Amino acid sequence: MEYRVSCPACEIWGEVIPSGNDCTITINGGTPHVGCVVLAVPRPSLTGIGTSATVSVINRTGHMDDAIASAVAKQVAIQRNCAVACSCGIHIDNASAKAIAQIRNSVPVIVEDILALLERRGHTNPVEEKGNNPAEAGHINSAKAKCSPATAKSITSDETK
Repeated sequence: MEYRVSCPACEIWGEVIPSGNDCTITINGGTPHVGCVVLAVPRPSLTGIGTSATVSVINRTGHMDDAIASAVAKQVAIQRNCAVACSCGIHIDNASAKAIAQIRNSVPVIVEDILALLERRGHTNPVEEKGNNPAEAGHINSAKAKCSPATAKSITSDETK
């Protein structure tokens, strides 16, 4: 399932691949590459209230893609209550601080598009399937975080295959 988001700095696109109850996400922009790979796994919040996720990162030296991949993977893991593997590579030559901020501001729109694709595709949420009982589902209870509006906007989020 493909998605595409437009932000003032560059076009951002990628794929979402359901893997059983989990999913794999790619995020590309500008000149695509593999800048990092992250794994987000949902868990109870350390505050004892709600859900969070542990995010593990493998980052390519000198790259900043982990900020985007970590934020996207963490939000999808929390909201879908699943493990999320995410690779990210967004490159713009001589990117200004403003361009970097614009790309980071695209995260809520990327998350919204990915969640909508998973929902439309019928991606299962183990907790919702088993009546919101974490013990029954074998997973923790999912918190529904809200995405705030960003300067980015979704221009397509349809399945293209």
